[in-house]
Amino acid sequence: MIVHEDTFDTELKLLLETIYLRFHYDFRHPAPAFLKRWLSQAMRRFGCQTLLGPHEPGVFRELLSFLTIMVSEMFRASVFYRALREKVILYLGTFCAR
Repeated sequence: MIVHEDTFDTELKLLLETIYLRFHYDFRHPAPAFLKRWLSQAMRRFGCQTLLGPHEPGVFRELLSFLTIMVSEMFRASVFYRALREKVILYLGTFCAR
């Protein structure tokens, strides 16, 4: 499945705007490389040749569910929480007055 880069970028903007307008999930600003990888996986999973493939409401909702589950994975990852606890929170604690 080879999609021209300009076509993919245009379809990506349309898809993200549609998701935002229809479901109020704002995926319009994540890192471009992350989004492309994420949506390429979705295209393979749903058998779409383009990002504009899922037109039926049920398929569109399933796509949205797929995308939101992938985003929430980081909150279930123990490695994420360990790094947050051991690095970020400890660092932020250095700014607290004692």
